[in-house]
Amino acid sequence: MKIAIVHDILDAYGGAERVVQAMLDAFPESDLFVSRFTNNPQIAHIRNRFSNSSTTNNIPRQISADGQTHDPQLAARNRLSTTFMQHLPFHKLLGKFYTPFYPLAFESLDLTEYDVIISSTAHFAKGVLTTPEQLHVCYCHTPPRFLYHYPTESNARNSLILKPFVYMLDHSLRIYDRIAAQRPDFFLVNSEVVHDRVKKFHGREAQVIYPPVDTERFRPKENVQKEDYFIFVGRILPYKNIDTVINAFNKLPDRLLVVGEGGAKDAAMALAKDNDKIEFLGFVKEDRLISLLQKARGFIFSPSDEDFGITAVEAQAAGTAVIALSDGGAQETVVEGVTGVFYDVNSVDDLLRAVDKFKEKEREFNSDTIINHAARFSKERFIREVTSFVEKKSSKLNV
Repeated sequence: MKIAIVHDILDAYGGAERVVQAMLDAFPESDLFVSRFTNNPQIAHIRNRFSNSSTTNNIPRQISADGQTHDPQLAARNRLSTTFMQHLPFHKLLGKFYTPFYPLAFESLDLTEYDVIISSTAHFAKGVLTTPEQLHVCYCHTPPRFLYHYPTESNARNSLILKPFVYMLDHSLRIYDRIAAQRPDFFLVNSEVVHDRVKKFHGREAQVIYPPVDTERFRPKENVQKEDYFIFVGRILPYKNIDTVINAFNKLPDRLLVVGEGGAKDAAMALAKDNDKIEFLGFVKEDRLISLLQKARGFIFSPSDEDFGITAVEAQAAGTAVIALSDGGAQETVVEGVTGVFYDVNSVDDLLRAVDKFKEKEREFNSDTIINHAARFSKERFIREVTSFVEKKSSKLNV
């Protein structure tokens, strides 16, 4: 089978990009199509897999962020392709203003030479055009959050100046999104939460295949001595509720490490400016992140309406229990009283009560039990399940 993987955009390294990386491992001879990409060093290890990527620079062997070695002779058989959006002026700065062009960009892709198309999308990659003879499997991270009023990275849509224009644009894009969602032959989703969204907004049934977590990489190789700090890891954005976390820990004597970057970072630092027990570490390399997760007393997972939440699973794979907002994908990955504790409302008081509950149960948490629970979300399991699904569906369609 000749396989094309189509992904929305390659400009950062998050959960969706981890899925793409695992798909490329599952189907190593596939080509990758994206609307556009940037030179963000966080995604260099994905671009380096392709012979026509400007980041390869003829390096004899490529080492990815997950520590795996990729053979350039294999990469030479693969292509990384973009759309016309790669050449739009100032696309790195004006990417959100170009949103109306994404449907046209993906429909402009010529995928006729491929037997199987796998779209990885939280936006419009599912809208690619295929023939009846081709198999199109969509792995949906979520229907577009900004179209269905879920919390997003930016609050620009609430601007009084932009709101009338954006309202009309979003209405048109919702109509298109519903149409585009009828094009894939099958839907895969990353959680039961997203399964329900796809059924409601797209009218499609879907099979849950949890996203890949490199659980073995986070697993401690020896007994780890816990240190006296809690940790938050993730993009520092409004819907991650970092303000609630900071305000809660301003009332606690405990140390908090905050790992990540994002548009809400300056505001969060301002909230914590008088508290020397809260440290902002910014972006840290993966080896250091793993060590920080393994040694932490507990992991704070605070987003609202999170699609899945890979960082909470990574913390558990490192043997660290989680304090999680009982919302979104965390309800599928954290087991109350076994791998962590929940708090019900995004409020300082509720989070403080959860920290107290965590401390009461802290000695009952068993690292081995937590690690074994996280193993059910492994990268190997993801590759096995996705490969099996594609092979079965392609055989039935005579692809």
